Amino acid sequence: MKAYAISLNTPGSRKGFKNLVQSSKDVGNEFDIELFEAVTPPDAMTVIENMRIIWSHSFGRVRTCPISKLEIHPYKTANPLARIACFASHASLWKRSVDLGEPILIHEDDSVYTFKLVPEDLLKGGFGAVGFNDPRGATRRAGVFHAACRNGGPFRIIHAPQVDREEIPQGLAGASSYMITPWLAELLLDKCIEMGGHANDLILCRQLFPMIGVTTDYYTKVSGRPSQLA
Repeated sequence: MKAYAISLNTPGSRKGFKNLVQSSKDVGNEFDIELFEAVTPPDAMTVIENMRIIWSHSFGRVRTCPISKLEIHPYKTANPLARIACFASHASLWKRSVDLGEPILIHEDDSVYTFKLVPEDLLKGGFGAVGFNDPRGATRRAGVFHAACRNGGPFRIIHAPQVDREEIPQGLAGASSYMITPWLAELLLDKCIEMGGHANDLILCRQLFPMIGVTTDYYTKVSGRPSQLA
């Protein structure tokens, strides 16, 4: 299975990529991780518009998506284009999965491996996307998320747990490390064309796509160094 890491051409992001690759070797992973040049803020709008996606996520106030009826919570950011660029990088890799006709692994530049991963195990159960990172420090209500995974027992893939009100999008524990299949990637891109571009955790959520899973054992964690992507 092909594996990619989104990385900006900056010293901090490249260092994160090198740390990720080294950690993968250290745990004995039998796959290589390819650097994927991140979409940069100046190019973000052009990239998503070329995929027929119009950015719709709010940066100003909480509102309800008229299509999904889910709450859209604004990002607090000094550079909205950096957030859009992060989405565009992930969406570009979703499209790559579709073009390849194969599942792929996607990492962000603050991810590091802690245990050996057999990527083919992530296909067990027929899930369209599977997160395999430790939720602690990677997502909101991480303690609730972690408890749900621990209750799942040794290696299993469970449906992404509900950790909040149903109106709030919930899915993977952040987007630092996950597998996506081409069939879900295609559905995701179609949904983005329909709903507009949004933060990954709003689009890639259990309410819109029930076949999103998470592993009960964790294989990566966020390094503690802020991601350079947004």
